[in-house]
Amino acid sequence: MTVEALVVVGVIGMLLYTYRFIRQKSLLKNLEQITEIKHALIELQLAFIS
Repeated sequence: MTVEALVVVGVIGMLLYTYRFIRQKSLLKNLEQITEIKHALIELQLAFIS
């Protein structure tokens, strides 16, 4: 592949990545809630173990 082709592929990839990132911003809030729930469950497990 030539340098120009690599640049075009890179730009298209970046555009697709940013588009997906913008669309998934609402999902990021859900992921934050899920990780908080996981941490709470881990703390509960540690409390039961000790």
